[in-house]
Formats: sequence, structure tokens, C-alpha cells
Amino acid sequence: MNLEPKDKYKLEYTEVGHLRRHYSTVRSGLTTFSMTASLAAFASYFSQAARPCYLVFIGFFMLAVAALACLVFSYRCEKANLYAALLWRWFGNEDQVLPPSFYDFRPGGRDVFREMRCDEMNWVMLVGALLISGAFCFSR
Repeated sequence: MNLEPKDKYKLEYTEVGHLRRHYSTVRSGLTTFSMTASLAAFASYFSQAARPCYLVFIGFFMLAVAALACLVFSYRCEKANLYAALLWRWFGNEDQVLPPSFYDFRPGGRDVFREMRCDEMNWVMLVGALLISGAFCFSR
């Protein structure tokens, strides 16, 4: 089945919208879970008299997992946002060049990271991780 370019990119725009929501939801879910697990490990460390060291490792490991999950899915989400903006410009006849497919879309790394810096969720996660690790270090 051959589709006209407008119809093909309408379907692709819809699919990219679904991917954007998926990446955003996974990012917030994994980040929240990992930070909660980190807090639970640190709380368990301080609530026991013996203070096992593996809880410190688990706490910092889960903070690293939270940071990694947030960064990976933020990158994917912002890449999808840039592609959606490219399609939107093409639909509005602002850009005459036929867009590539989403999986062939290769934005500049600076463009994606610039968008990631503007995302408040990334800053909230960074501040949360710093607060959790700082509170642990000062509590010892």
C-alpha cells in the first residue's frame, strides 16, 4: 500500500506523539521508583544499630540508576520532540524538504542537550539526587 507523503507523515506524527508520552511516562516512573528505593535504603541504614554497608551501596546505586534512567529517557523524549517539531514545520509549509523517518532522524547532539537543559524534570531529578546524597553524607 502506497500512501501519499501527507498521510504517511500524519501517521508518523501520531506515532511520535505516542512515543513522546511513553518516554516521558517511563522516565518519571523509573526515576521516582529508583529515588524512592534509594531513600528506603538510606532510611534502613540509619534505622538499624548495626548499619550494614550494603545499604549505602544500594542507596547510591539506585541514585545512579535514577540519574541514568532520567537522562536516557529525557534524550529519547527530546529527540522525539525535535522530530515532531520538524514534522509540524513541514506540515505548515515552513520547510519544503521532505523529513526523514523517525528512526533515520539524527538531530545534532547539541540540539537535544539544549532541549534537555530546558526540561524542568531533569533539574528536579538532579536537585533531588543531590539533596538525598548530601543529606546522607551530612547525617553520617
